[in-house]
Amino acid sequence: AMYWQYSGFLQERIPLAAMGYFCLDYLDTIAGGRSEAVKRYKVSDAVLGKLGNLTSNKGGKDARKGAGATVEFTGSERAWIEQAVKLLIKRVGEEAANPNGPHTLITMAELPPI
Repeated sequence: AMYWQYSGFLQERIPLAAMGYFCLDYLDTIAGGRSEAVKRYKVSDAVLGKLGNLTSNKGGKDARKGAGATVEFTGSERAWIEQAVKLLIKRVGEEAANPNGPHTLITMAELPPI
């Protein structure tokens, strides 16, 4: 489901904010909540929080929420969201293939600066 959304984004069928938020929400859902997503998928809460904040409060004409309609993503924010989603998709696959790990924690350090 996450890869389908990302693929739709690459094909310009799904806006960045919608795709990024879907992936975050899906991760939370399959894990049983945010705190469980942090533990199960070894992703820092800061990364998930930043993804939620950006995809909820920015996006310009393609914003997911009205509050973001007047605030465009910067180039570095766009790159950050794309990289974060790619890492989350990869991690879901890694965890499915080997639930016992070891998986290193995904932190802000693994993502481009914003």
